Amino acid sequence: MSAPPTTPVRRFTRSFQVKLVGATLAAQLVMLSLLIWQGWSLMDRQLRDVVRNNVERSNTLLIAALGTPLAQRDYATLQELLDQMVDNGMLDYIVVEDHRQRRVAASGWPAETPLPEPSAGVDETELNQLHVRRKIALANVSLGEVQYGLSLGFIHGARSLLANSVLNVGLVGILLGLVLQVPLTMWLLRRLNTLKDAAQRFSAGDLGQRIAMGGNDELTQLAGAFNDMADSLADMLANLRRSEARFHHAVQGSNDGIWDWDMEHGDYYFSPRHQIMLGYSEGTFPATKDAIFDLIHPDDSLRVRTAMDRHLTEREPFALEFRLRHRDGHYIWCLSRGQAVWAPDGRAIRFAGATTDVSDQHKVQDELVHLAHFDPLTHLPNRTLLGDRITMALSQARRQGSRVGVALLDLDGFKPVNDSFGHATGDMVLVDVANRLRAALRSVDTVARLGGDEFVLVLGCSGDDRSKAGCSDGEFESLLKRVLATLREPFTVDATSILLSGSIGITFFPDDDVDTDTLLRHADQAMYVAKQSGRNRYHVFDPSQDRDLQSRREARQRIGAALGAGELVLYYQPKVNMRQGSVVGAEALIRWQHPQRGLLAPGEFLPAIEGTDLDVAVSEWVIENALRQMDIWAASGLTLTVSVNISARHLQDARFVPYLESALVAHPTISPERLELEVVESAALVDVAGVSARMEQCRQLGVRFALDDFGTGYASLAYLRRLPIDVLKIDQSFVRDMLHDTDDMAIVEGVVSLAMAFRDEVIAEGVETVDHGIMLMYLGCDLAQGYGIARPMPADALPEWVAAWRGYPQWAELGTIRLAHGDLALLYVKADLRRWVESMLAWLGDENRTAGEPPPLDSNSCRFGLWLHGEGRKIFGNLPTFAAIYRVHESLHKCGQQLVGLVRGGQIDAARQRLPDFLAIRDQLMVQIGVLIFEVANRAPPTGGRERSIPI
Repeated sequence: MSAPPTTPVRRFTRSFQVKLVGATLAAQLVMLSLLIWQGWSLMDRQLRDVVRNNVERSNTLLIAALGTPLAQRDYATLQELLDQMVDNGMLDYIVVEDHRQRRVAASGWPAETPLPEPSAGVDETELNQLHVRRKIALANVSLGEVQYGLSLGFIHGARSLLANSVLNVGLVGILLGLVLQVPLTMWLLRRLNTLKDAAQRFSAGDLGQRIAMGGNDELTQLAGAFNDMADSLADMLANLRRSEARFHHAVQGSNDGIWDWDMEHGDYYFSPRHQIMLGYSEGTFPATKDAIFDLIHPDDSLRVRTAMDRHLTEREPFALEFRLRHRDGHYIWCLSRGQAVWAPDGRAIRFAGATTDVSDQHKVQDELVHLAHFDPLTHLPNRTLLGDRITMALSQARRQGSRVGVALLDLDGFKPVNDSFGHATGDMVLVDVANRLRAALRSVDTVARLGGDEFVLVLGCSGDDRSKAGCSDGEFESLLKRVLATLREPFTVDATSILLSGSIGITFFPDDDVDTDTLLRHADQAMYVAKQSGRNRYHVFDPSQDRDLQSRREARQRIGAALGAGELVLYYQPKVNMRQGSVVGAEALIRWQHPQRGLLAPGEFLPAIEGTDLDVAVSEWVIENALRQMDIWAASGLTLTVSVNISARHLQDARFVPYLESALVAHPTISPERLELEVVESAALVDVAGVSARMEQCRQLGVRFALDDFGTGYASLAYLRRLPIDVLKIDQSFVRDMLHDTDDMAIVEGVVSLAMAFRDEVIAEGVETVDHGIMLMYLGCDLAQGYGIARPMPADALPEWVAAWRGYPQWAELGTIRLAHGDLALLYVKADLRRWVESMLAWLGDENRTAGEPPPLDSNSCRFGLWLHGEGRKIFGNLPTFAAIYRVHESLHKCGQQLVGLVRGGQIDAARQRLPDFLAIRDQLMVQIGVLIFEVANRAPPTGGRERSIPI
């Protein structure tokens, strides 16, 4: 009988497999392309809208911030605002022009260089920089214009991120399409494989093979043709029989099972020993091919068939271990060896061999494998198998977009159990812990033992949707709490109750996207935090914090390299006596001349090395370079006291005093009294006794000490009394806002009073305007430094600046005049008035009316008015200047009421025209208040000519 043709099968395969799969994939790609294009367009428009809205909102905030100092012509404050915006990376450059188009302040843009044309809009996304120009108006009065540049590099970064997201969506779509196509393909392949397997078994000699296939398609018709052919061959061989001696004595005497397959006639023989091996009595064994192959373990069936086919067709040796099902249902391992007999034409006509039961050998092998992968005490996975489990869990999480928690659990108080009850009891407790952990966890989780009392939990996602509810923080938290609760239950061993608890550290993938070993290390770090926090709790590892630590380590390495490469430099900021107009010293301030980023302030790099050995090295470098510079200045005739900041770690080092002594010895021309060491208040509070002792040793060498940033470290008077301080430095944060913040003024007054009480010098940082200096001198502080005096400058620029410095005439005008303590209220009410004016200007300049109600409009309701009509009238009402102040104050409020009325009535242009009158009255009032303060301080009414030079 001829073999059935195979061509129709190939044609059918091409039609259904190749064409169907190809057409489906093509349709998916077209639909996904349309969706991706539409998504890209929509998100790109949204990105442009977001940028446009942010720019408009930034314009509103910027104009509001610049309007007041521009209106007040406070160009120093205006310049500082511009520098902060550029230094902080908010803007690339910014330039402010007044209403006459004169450039009054600029940062990040070269002087005298024309400004670029403003950009047409955010839609010019091909540009790398957006140039924006806007008018500055206060109460609709045009004060000038501002132009700034904003980098658009983040737009291109957002598009790159968008492109990656779109690509990921496309890939996920293709994968989903393939998943949907799988059932159809599997149905088709299953029917084709049925035909193929039947044909292979038929060609191998299984002539009893038949195909049961329902339906009326071409494949069913092909199966029917196959069955007709098999029936014809079976009828032809039904009458053929052959008797054969079975070698009964040899077969029965052998411990192996003997089998024989007559391939020409389809007869099978299994010796009694073979049947007993599988649990059958003689005559009950199913001697059919299908029944025999059905006994083979499903995982081994293909290997057995392949080995038999290779032996029968290619004559490879047949020797194979596989599993056969025992009659009671369990499987035994067998080693089967066989040899075929071939006819002269090459056909295999007989296949016979022997089978040996090797289950005992496999049991020993399985035990060895178990020992290699499982803990012998708890039978939990050990470290080796744990690594495989974590790797599998991470791979599954990547495919499904889900999360995996890797937790390290350490028992609290387990060591005393071993010490008190013995290791046998400890082992029993560990077994109970393992059983409790198995019961507390879910089927998707894994618990393993690393050794000792350390266990690892690999927590997966539960539920069908593993990317949402099944992976929520709440589920993981509930699971960890359940584990901790089950460990708190008493352990009973031999009637002994033992109480334990657990500390757990956990990290989550892909939030912590690292390898297996690093995940375990991070979980261990988190577990240590849980231990330190009180035990019986869990702590979640923070990858961002770990990245910050790594970033700080890299920053420290770079700063160390900068120190060795000579990239660190010292700038010097002068200290002056404002009354005398003299320079009394300078503060050495460290800077980093970065090769790429330019000159960096200490706040950008010193925090990274705080508390490290590099902190001490930099502190020593500052002292040595300051002393060397003092030598250079002294050689040129300039003698100044120089103060340097020393780190807390350096001061607390027992080697600090010997180091300082050796540094002074290396510069014998420098008097130790000219070196002043500045200690931050917070550093001094760490170890008051130790710090105080070292400071006293340094003072014996002649070195002076200043307490820097005073008021920010929460020092008590007892601490201040115990520290050998020569100078108190008022922190600039209090000085900067004291002109309009009475709380800051009160702090400054208090620090000055403390310095006087402890007989210390006092110096103020952050003096930015002439008014700051006048206020400080009235309060009793004559020494100052700040941008209003001089910015930090290179060492070679300081001598020329010192030679040219003469102070401000307004400061010199005060002479030795000071305000009595009872008259300091004048300074406070002046600050209150300044704040009232600033609030009024802010309200008038708020075009959108988002500032709420204006400040009190009645002259009797503002804080200055309350003082003026009350305490001020009682004390100073007899002075002519007081009456002038009263009148001008009334005029200021009336003008303010008129402006508010115009704005509320919608007469913006009229209000804009009256605003200069309001500012003029304000200036007049400030002058009169300055006159009153001067009169009170001098206790003699000034002459008319002197009034014009009175500092205000």
